[in-house]
Amino acid sequence: MKTHFAPSLLLTSGLLTLFSACQRSFSGPTPPSISSAPVASAPRTLRFGSGSTYTGYEEVYALQANGRLAHKQGFVSSKAGSWTTLKVPSGQARACFRRFDSLPIDSLCVEASGNHYYFLESQTASGQPVRVVWGAHGATAPRCVRTLHQQLQELVPLTL
Repeated sequence: MKTHFAPSLLLTSGLLTLFSACQRSFSGPTPPSISSAPVASAPRTLRFGSGSTYTGYEEVYALQANGRLAHKQGFVSSKAGSWTTLKVPSGQARACFRRFDSLPIDSLCVEASGNHYYFLESQTASGQPVRVVWGAHGATAPRCVRTLHQQLQELVPLTL
């Protein structure tokens, strides 16, 4: 008795190839019908603060150009916690954004957190992300970044 194993295997593999080709994933630009819907862009935010890699505790502030200043503190691993919102003069907030935009972004490549670290992060006006972290022994951020960080810290009321 002779079996016809090879032709049935060939037929099965051909069918699998045909059906798997029908499940092609889309990998191209978003179709115009989807991308033309208006999307509310998030306001630009300057995030700054300090933390501890030893304990995992972090204090974060988020400043928007309209003067909204949000504050959150807690452990990095914990997603719990709520943001406290404050209002600072919008002129001062815009001045901070202008100072951030004047930073020499191309030469800011400091990512050296120590046991206690400070950070400043945002996006440039063109959308390029910028993150500067310093605090490791012997590693400091450029003076212009530390000055901006100090200016941002001065916006925070002492009652927090």
